[in-house]
Amino acid sequence: MSPPRPNLLVLTPSADLYGADRAVLLALPEILVANDVVLVSAVDGPMLDQARSMGAEVHVSPDWALRRRGLRLVALPGTTVRVVRSLALVRRLRRRRRFDLVYANTVANAMLPLVGRAARAPIVVHVREVPRDRGGLARVLFGVVDRVAFRVLCNSGFTASLVTAIVPDCRAAPSTSKPASSVH
Repeated sequence: MSPPRPNLLVLTPSADLYGADRAVLLALPEILVANDVVLVSAVDGPMLDQARSMGAEVHVSPDWALRRRGLRLVALPGTTVRVVRSLALVRRLRRRRRFDLVYANTVANAMLPLVGRAARAPIVVHVREVPRDRGGLARVLFGVVDRVAFRVLCNSGFTASLVTAIVPDCRAAPSTSKPASSVH
């Protein structure tokens, strides 16, 4: 009998086939060779059908992505409700299977502070962008990333240097161009 395959939870804030979405789709075939993948997207979009056709289990949750409109004071209650509902979905998925790793496809993730606890798994955050600092927002955002992430991957050495300039103790490193074939 072969050992159980590792379970990878992938969180993506969009599914419109922009750069980060395409990067996940490009890596997915190789990742699926050695792992079972559950993809949770904050919105519906064309990426999800492609991920399903490759063999990923796909779920659309209430929008948990960090979006400017959701951070306005008047919008915070609704944003909070959507994040709580999305965390409840992650907990339900975890009851069906044990996750070995959570992969957050970008830092635009309002679930980051709590998703590791909900999934009961270490988090890898892929930094694809560094927002311009607005009154310390980038410092807060990357401080959270540094606190919750098991590993911080960046799309380039330049991005990694920007992250470590904001949070000097952050262990940000450029990702490799070839996806890992297993989460272990």
